[in-house]
Amino acid sequence: MREKIINPPAPVALGDPYKFHPSAFTNESPGGIRQKAGKVKGEVKFIHATHRFFTVEYEVDGKRLRESFKF
Repeated sequence: MREKIINPPAPVALGDPYKFHPSAFTNESPGGIRQKAGKVKGEVKFIHATHRFFTVEYEVDGKRLRESFKF
């Protein structure tokens, strides 16, 4: 008989603010030198407790982007 696995609660909740360095893009200076992008502030939009990840939506230059993180 299989034992039921109980997942611990997620460390975030829907609507929580979340600050991070986005991996989706970098800043490029006029000399063509790429730099790591600064921190952005987003909001937790989706939590998948079974697969243990959450998705954050944030806005850059008027465009909404999403990035997912494991927990």
